[in-house]
Amino acid sequence: MKEFFPLFPLQLVVFPGEKLNLHIFEPRYKQLIAEVENQNTTFGIPAYLNNKLVEIGTELELLKIVKRYPNGEMDIKTQGRRRFIIREFYSMSPGKLFPAGEVEFLEDNAPPNTTLNQSLYNKVKKLYDIMEIKRTLPEDPNDIKTFEVGHHVGLNVDQEYQLLQMQNETERQLFLIQHLEKLMPVVEEMEELRKKAQLNGHFRNIIPPQIR
Repeated sequence: MKEFFPLFPLQLVVFPGEKLNLHIFEPRYKQLIAEVENQNTTFGIPAYLNNKLVEIGTELELLKIVKRYPNGEMDIKTQGRRRFIIREFYSMSPGKLFPAGEVEFLEDNAPPNTTLNQSLYNKVKKLYDIMEIKRTLPEDPNDIKTFEVGHHVGLNVDQEYQLLQMQNETERQLFLIQHLEKLMPVVEEMEELRKKAQLNGHFRNIIPPQIR
């Protein structure tokens, strides 16, 4: 079923569950957030990629207005909820300044694969260890979620949008595993180069060969 929905296009991909802090300064989006706050509703962020608006986006809940400025600007905290697909886009909502659209909300149609969970967990942990990424992974590999690590495994924004489009967790698990399998040899090589570079300028205790 389609719903009429306020939209806030940005040049980024937002995942369900993600917490996002925003500074609101444009008049149209100050109006949008004021309406969301007053009516206790949600809004959507579809990505604007390669000079066009994409059709899949993420619904956001307004968690808190952290700061209000004298000119009406705001710092806000939000969190991603459901994915949606835009069926009809309007550059201005009737009688409003901000965009809107007729959207349908999307649901995952398959549970995660527990075997893939373990594989994904191991690969993400290895990446974090090598890159010294200070992010906490769940204790149980079965609790790892693709959308929770999607911004932290070296995807570019187009790949992040590919991930957002995928209809179930198993498909997303396979996508990230294949991505990490291609990425890890590069990361390991870069780490070796970094270690070698750190040795430059240091006294090195190298045992010379016995030449007879």
